[in-house]
Amino acid sequence: MRIQEFLWMVCFLLMSSFVHGIPVDTMELKVGDKCPAFTFEDMEGHSRSLDEFKGKYVFIDVWASWCYPCRKEYPYLQELEKKFEGQNVVFVGISSDHVVWRWKGAVENGKMSGVQWWVGNDTSFITAFRVDRIPRFILLDRKGQVLRLEMTRPSDPRTETMLRQLKGIENGSSIPRKAKRTVALRETAFEFQMPEGDTREVALETCDGGRMKLEFDGSNKAVWKMALSEGEYGRLWVGDKKYTVWVEPDKPWQAKSEFNELHFEGEGADINNYLNKKFYRDIQWREYELEEEFFRVRLQEMVEEREKALSTAGLDANFIKREKESIGYERNYQLASWIIMGHGGKQVSEESWSELRRALTEEKEAWGIFEYPESIKRTLFALHAQGEGTEGAYALLIKVLKESEKYRDKRLVENLVVKSVMEYVRIYGVENMEEMDRIFRERVHRPDYVAEYQRVYDANKVLFKGQPAVPFTFKDITGKEVSLSDLKGKYVYIDVWATWCGPCNAEIPHLKKLEEEFEGRNICFVSISCDDSQKAWERFVQAKQLGGIQLHMGGDKSFMEAIRCKGIPRFLLIDQDGKFLNANMSRPSDGKTLEILNTLPGL
Repeated sequence: MRIQEFLWMVCFLLMSSFVHGIPVDTMELKVGDKCPAFTFEDMEGHSRSLDEFKGKYVFIDVWASWCYPCRKEYPYLQELEKKFEGQNVVFVGISSDHVVWRWKGAVENGKMSGVQWWVGNDTSFITAFRVDRIPRFILLDRKGQVLRLEMTRPSDPRTETMLRQLKGIENGSSIPRKAKRTVALRETAFEFQMPEGDTREVALETCDGGRMKLEFDGSNKAVWKMALSEGEYGRLWVGDKKYTVWVEPDKPWQAKSEFNELHFEGEGADINNYLNKKFYRDIQWREYELEEEFFRVRLQEMVEEREKALSTAGLDANFIKREKESIGYERNYQLASWIIMGHGGKQVSEESWSELRRALTEEKEAWGIFEYPESIKRTLFALHAQGEGTEGAYALLIKVLKESEKYRDKRLVENLVVKSVMEYVRIYGVENMEEMDRIFRERVHRPDYVAEYQRVYDANKVLFKGQPAVPFTFKDITGKEVSLSDLKGKYVYIDVWATWCGPCNAEIPHLKKLEEEFEGRNICFVSISCDDSQKAWERFVQAKQLGGIQLHMGGDKSFMEAIRCKGIPRFLLIDQDGKFLNANMSRPSDGKTLEILNTLPGL
């Protein structure tokens, strides 16, 4: 990506210099400066100026017809225009194309909306704003002064958030009004240095802004700017590893990653070094198996260690207050996790249940603490999972979603719904999930949430009923290759499993009963092992005298990727024509499975 952006930048600079010559105007604008009366050409060939929009905010998109990143941003820009229609902001596209007919053709063919102008032969606008790469987004205030030299892109969810926070953005009046609440946004720069040769993707996540992918230069350093009104938590994702960070206006920091640990320098270093301190009393997975009395002791040790480190670090009082809340929500999260994953049917005291019920309390002021919605979601699942052993994961999900809808803070509702749904669909897909889909689309409107859900939804369409089943060719225990196409004309019930998987082994007796029940009928039972060790699989199959068609996928896990298998056992049902009937079929132990198989026509 960095190479592509570099090439686009070179193309832009070369074309500008070839057509217009090297600019002689050395004026450079900064935030707060009055924007000069630059002139541009509109689609009718008339001369136009940004002065026409006095009294409105002006969101400027500097683009070109040949620039792929520019075209990629345009659908998001259109969405912004629709959302702010009739309000006190105007969107102006300024093309840096070197010939007018290319610009006009792009506008007409792309049916581009908003105000569309061409920079023409005068490069003073390009020079004054130091446009060295595109797309470039600029924001002017209602007095025509520069508010942001480099505005975030329309595809960045923070853009909509920042626009909505602007003073007097409502109602679309061209006359500035007194705002009910003024938010002072201050731009602050941050740096992150990755080790040489480390090519993992890095992104910064904030509660309101979603994820922003960081772009690194040739020295593996990323520098980015954020418009902030106050300090807030962020999460720095390095590959699949997350680090908590604190970003605050006028307190920049520089961070280095060394052996998967972060080290900070700069004005914002103290808080971030505290946040990334190693704590020895953190809860470990194996401790979820502890009896309640001992687990609660561990919880208290975790809290005390963190609070002691916080009180002795000499940090800002406002941050300390915020961090204590975060520690409390982390405690709730861990207690709920013990209920879900570790207690294994042990008795849970009323004290613990009471704590979890209190953990569901809505605290609007806690928004911005990642652990706040996470602990509520975890607690909802813990409370609703009790006594529901016969119900499936989908029924539990729907219960949690309906409880989530009761909260008043729309941000919290969106977060609970999207996180719960995305966890579910990544494992089970989206087919036959109408109620889940309805709740999601009714309650979730944040652009990044919707886009991610739609991406996963579209990716899962290949697994819908009636779609061609994912083909496979694997070897059986004798070394003979068996393909899905060999089984055409028969129904195929597939079990993706492994010898080391407890839940997989628990299904084997039920699968054997199904095989006996449908022996001699028009259905094949195929078990596909994902074991790394083929010999271990062979020994297991022989020792357990497993029936049906037993296959081993070897080292090729592409079949699992194609069916989006994130957990085993996974069952699939394929019809006589080799098409999916259900890519997330019920387990052999589920009474519905026998019911469904018995209703298959031509069986």
